Amino acid sequence: MFLFSETPLPDFTPFRGISGIVRRIGDADNQWALAGSDEEFARNLLRKDGTVGQMTVFKVGDEVRLDDPLFNGCAGKITQIDFRKQRARVDYHFAGLDCFTWIAVEMIGQQKKE
Repeated sequence: MFLFSETPLPDFTPFRGISGIVRRIGDADNQWALAGSDEEFARNLLRKDGTVGQMTVFKVGDEVRLDDPLFNGCAGKITQIDFRKQRARVDYHFAGLDCFTWIAVEMIGQQKKE
């Protein structure tokens, strides 16, 4: 939850314990006003009416499909994830060979369970 105020709020204590308020963001030097990437995130969220859409979450061991046409929809398994780079290692079988590739997470689709 974001709390918006037209004026600085030097005393945050009235808001402690309210469900949904996790922490203040910003910094004391700026009187806790949002700045930089925090402000950009809040404005983007506001443009979406405060709604974050569905996000697919992956974990090591998930069966996935490689959505890029280069891989022709190959099925594989996530064996490692580099969260900082938002890349996953996917092991897959192609043309009789065991292969792997590091790909951007957005190129991965959930494999349908049959």
